[in-house]
Amino acid sequence: MENNQKKISKETTENETNVHKELTEEENQLQELNSASLSKVLEIYGEKDGESKICYGCRKPITLKNGSTLRFYNKRPVCDECFTEQEQGTDYEMTLGMIHSQIIEKKLHQNIISLINDSGLWIVDEIYRRLTDKEVDELLIKHKNDKDYEERKRYYLDGKHLLLCLAAINGVKKWKNLIGNQDPKVAKENDPKSLRAIYGTDKIKNGIHGSENNEEAEREVELFFEGVEFE
Repeated sequence: MENNQKKISKETTENETNVHKELTEEENQLQELNSASLSKVLEIYGEKDGESKICYGCRKPITLKNGSTLRFYNKRPVCDECFTEQEQGTDYEMTLGMIHSQIIEKKLHQNIISLINDSGLWIVDEIYRRLTDKEVDELLIKHKNDKDYEERKRYYLDGKHLLLCLAAINGVKKWKNLIGNQDPKVAKENDPKSLRAIYGTDKIKNGIHGSENNEEAEREVELFFEGVEFE
């Protein structure tokens, strides 16, 4: 993203525990899941005891050789590779992730949250709700002239979705690699372990949304997470 992109505010993690205020008994399972996910994130990043030696960028264990020094970026421990990327101008990127209602209704989202936590992506903030007609039009603006636009729009308007503001070094690419090709059939051929290959039904109902590029990521994150600040 551009250099004027705001930096991730540490305070945004506090919002995660307040996302699901008016859920039904069934939906409360999602609240418990994400509270557990947040605890795991805080523990991995050393927020609780300050002793973490897991890289904030790639989420891999940091191995310190004799005489080496633990490096930090934004007050978080990082490995030498991620620290070098940061020094060379590679900054943490935010991107939009969305788990569609079809997956949540089947209670399969727990697996996806776990994979996100293990992938090196950080859940900065989250929202669980229905999308408005205006939001869907704005989100899918690049598909406006597609012949299947109305079908795609109905899919985004159907049910409640889990919107995720995700961040990592090369976060846009990292999330795209994790979810796979937009068409689940292609995803199954090219990367059978990708999320769309596992959870997608067809090109429209592929189960997971992800920003296509850095420009789209910035636009989409601001569409749903206006309160998330980068400092």
